[in-house]
Amino acid sequence: MSGKNLRVLLTWRWALALIFVVLATFTCVRLGIWQLHRFEEKSARAAVIELHYDAKPIELSNAPASAASRLSASDDYTVVKARGRYCMEPTCVLYVRNRVSGSSVGFWQLVPFHTSEGQTLLVVRGWIETGQTDSVPATHPRVPDGEVDLVARLRPREPRLAERPEVKGQLHSVNATDVEAQVPELTNVLKGAYGEAVSENGAAPEGLAPLAKPETSTGPHLSYAFQWWIFSAFFVLGLVVSARRTVLDHSEGEKGRSDATHASVEPARHEPISTFGRSHRYGSARKGRRRSSGSDEDEEDLLLEERREG
Repeated sequence: MSGKNLRVLLTWRWALALIFVVLATFTCVRLGIWQLHRFEEKSARAAVIELHYDAKPIELSNAPASAASRLSASDDYTVVKARGRYCMEPTCVLYVRNRVSGSSVGFWQLVPFHTSEGQTLLVVRGWIETGQTDSVPATHPRVPDGEVDLVARLRPREPRLAERPEVKGQLHSVNATDVEAQVPELTNVLKGAYGEAVSENGAAPEGLAPLAKPETSTGPHLSYAFQWWIFSAFFVLGLVVSARRTVLDHSEGEKGRSDATHASVEPARHEPISTFGRSHRYGSARKGRRRSSGSDEDEEDLLLEERREG
C-alpha cells in the first residue's frame, strides 16, 4: 500500500473512528486493570483470613500495635485471649443495628470487656434476630457474670455514622466514640479494634448465633480482567482490518479506472479494404459473361461494361 492510497483514510469519518477506538480501548484496559486490582485485594484478604482465622490465640496485651488506632488489614482476624469481666451495668449491654446473618437482618450484642491488665475491649458476642418490630431485638441474652476466659478475633473499628440519630441502647456502627457516648464511665478502651467472641470459658456464647466465617473466594475478577483486555484488542484489530480493506478497495478501483482510460485512447484498428469481391465480379463478367445476381444498379453497370468491350 503506497502513501497515495493511504490518503483515502484522511477523512473525518476515519478520524472519528480512530477517536472512538482509542477511547473504547482505553476504557477496556482501565476496566481490566480495575478487575485485576479487585482480584489482588480479594486474594490478599483471603490470605489474611486463612492465616489468622483459626490460628492459636495470643495475649490481648501482645495484640498488634495497629489495634490502638485502627487495626490494619494485615492484622485482621488476629485471635487474642484475655481474662477479665464483662461490664454488668444495664447501660453496657448495647445492640448494633442492621446486621445480616444468612438472609435475615437482626442485631449484634455488644458488651465492653474489662481485662485483668486494665484494658477495655469492645466485644460483639453474637447475632440476634429482630422482634415483632425491626427496631428491637427478639431476645436479650444474658451476659456471663464473674471471671471469664475470653477468646476473640480482632476486627478493625467501623466508621461513625454521625448523620443518623442516636438511639439509646443501640448503635449504628462499632466504634469507641459511639460506645463511650452511651457508657461514659468506660476507661482505657481499645479504640482501633473490637473483638468477635469465639468462646467464653471454653464455650460459645449462649443464646446468640455465631458470626459467619468470611468468604475467601476471589470470584471471577481475574477472568473478567482478561475479557476486558481481549475486548480492547478486538477494537484495535477491527480498525486495522477495516482500514486495510478500504485502502485495498480504493487501490483496485484506481487501477480499474486507469485501465479503462488506456483502452479509450488506443488508436482504432481498421481492416484493409479488399477489392477482391469487385475484381472477382468483373473478372467473372469478362470471362464467363455471367449476369450478376446483385441489384438493378449492378446489372446496369455490367451491361455498360459489356458494350464498351464490344
